[in-house]
Amino acid sequence: MKHALSSSLLIILVLVASTAFAQNGTLCLYADPEGTQCSISDTGPGVLSVYMIHNSPNGATGAVFAAPKPGCMVGATWMTDSSPYNVTGGDSQTGATLTYGTCLTGAARVLTIQYMASGLSQPDCAYSVIPAPGHGFVEVIDCNHSLLSGTGGVTYVNSVLACECSEPTGPPDLYVHPPSLDFGEPLYSVLPLTIENVGGGTLAWSVSWDQTWLSVNPVQGVNDAVVYVRVNRSGLPAGTYTGNVNVSGGGESIVVPITMVVPSVPQSPQLQVSADALTFTSTSTPETFQI
Repeated sequence: MKHALSSSLLIILVLVASTAFAQNGTLCLYADPEGTQCSISDTGPGVLSVYMIHNSPNGATGAVFAAPKPGCMVGATWMTDSSPYNVTGGDSQTGATLTYGTCLTGAARVLTIQYMASGLSQPDCAYSVIPAPGHGFVEVIDCNHSLLSGTGGVTYVNSVLACECSEPTGPPDLYVHPPSLDFGEPLYSVLPLTIENVGGGTLAWSVSWDQTWLSVNPVQGVNDAVVYVRVNRSGLPAGTYTGNVNVSGGGESIVVPITMVVPSVPQSPQLQVSADALTFTSTSTPETFQI
């Protein structure tokens, strides 16, 4: 019985692995809930809603992805996500799992992402749907409960560029966000850094750093991924430290400045008095001391 169970499990794993790279639709971001306006507009202060449309011609029952705010959306702050379906883990910024509870065929709005925008986002700011951390691709669960690879589309903020929800074409194009990391106040030890291929083809990338108190994991990969930058304050004197993480790929190199603070260690409270002893006689007046 034990060998029969192991064989069945092996067959299931082989079937999943064989279908994992079959395409099953696209997940893209739009300016309207119908998915007709591709360019997202951040032209003034206020709430900015971004709508994710899952277009699955063959049907889907769920998806696993991330859609973190790109660093070029300057001054925008993520507020919340909402969905007509079940969000079973995470959020758009850190990686989300959606289960639809039914087989959706065609285009459907599956998530609304809201930001408080300032109107300062850079022109032609690329905003991509990428794999969730720890996942090698944007995952789609089809109506037969098989794991498939979906396409995470690229759209643009404050742009007149033609934009379609499809796999980008052309040569690889390296994009890294956020553009800098601050481990200061509050004190962080680990922060995420998103690496994207906003072009076409395959982008092989690697990461290096210039300080012994810095480390990154993973140090290399292909196309879209989230890497984790870690700082180690142990044994360092109090002060502000700076360094750089360098991401290279596709003939490009992007430097991400790093700032870290090592706080001063507060001293333990100590009791002090202004006199070691007081002497009183029959004619003494009151004596005082300070604490």
